[in-house]
Amino acid sequence: MNEEKNRIDALDGIRTFAFLFIIATHTNGFCLRGIGGGIGVPMFIVLSGFLVILPFCKKEEYGYKSLKDVILFYIKKISRIIPLYWLVLFTVYWLDGEKLIGNTNSLIKNMFFISNTGHLWYLQQEMLFYLLTPIIVQICYLLNRKLKINTMLLAFILFVSGILLQLFLTADKIYLFSNGHRQQILIGLFIIGIAFGFFYKTIYKKIKLSKFLSVILDMLILFIIIIAICIAIYYKKYLPEIAKIHVPGWSDPIYGSIFTGILIIISIINSNGIVSKFLSMNIFKLLAKTSYCAYLVHFYMLPYQAFISDNKNFIIITLLSIGLGLISSSTIEPFFPNLLKKITVKIKVNRNKE
Repeated sequence: MNEEKNRIDALDGIRTFAFLFIIATHTNGFCLRGIGGGIGVPMFIVLSGFLVILPFCKKEEYGYKSLKDVILFYIKKISRIIPLYWLVLFTVYWLDGEKLIGNTNSLIKNMFFISNTGHLWYLQQEMLFYLLTPIIVQICYLLNRKLKINTMLLAFILFVSGILLQLFLTADKIYLFSNGHRQQILIGLFIIGIAFGFFYKTIYKKIKLSKFLSVILDMLILFIIIIAICIAIYYKKYLPEIAKIHVPGWSDPIYGSIFTGILIIISIINSNGIVSKFLSMNIFKLLAKTSYCAYLVHFYMLPYQAFISDNKNFIIITLLSIGLGLISSSTIEPFFPNLLKKITVKIKVNRNKE
């Protein structure tokens, strides 16, 4: 844990691998077409759910109790997501809009998350999650404080609710429209992430690991990763073509979500373990900062990939995306959040003077 920045360094490593999996699935890097996205997207969603509840994990108060808090939350998210998103859309549309995005009508629909194309379907989901976040947090507050349901039980209720929503809230009942068809709303995976956030809230002060248990937890994570890799290799090489329609990850994203939640918790409580130290490396802190821009831009390079090898395509597109992400993360992305922060501080100072 990085107390100075009030952030969990290991999450940067998880975020980095999530976007690398997604780029790999789009380029077929290391034979991960289909599989990578099925792993990376649930990782991103669970991280998002965990992070929205993280600010309340070390204090007793919940947020979003007033309309002002809710509006400020929305403004913060919009200032973080929309400027770069629109800049990329306009740039791509100007360069080769008909090929990469479609006509002007398609551009407008993408801008306002009405009907997204390509990989932008995920942002449509993410914006819906953030729209619902204050409501979900207030429901948790009522259950925890008003109905006196303890935090561990609340985490379990949320966990089960997330699984049930993922299983039964299918696209034939309620949906978002992207890529010309109905998309299942993946709110269940987001709630699973919130459930792990509340689980962390119950244990972060209580658990102290011995060296032996720390090694056991590292071995458990490494074992799960090895099994996942073996299944992926077996899946690509030996299963018949008809079976490959059911892509691991996409057909059962709940498993990837649960694994991500477990990885988050173990990385935090076992901060001196090998896995946590690996995920907390400085290189991942740097790459994590590029992840949003890299996710946005990589897809638009795919029609122009010219290398014979899928792995070379993956490496080149990843490096180019990260390069653009490094520029964006130090210039465009922080501009509006920092401006909002300055305005907020100025308003508070003026109020105090009054």
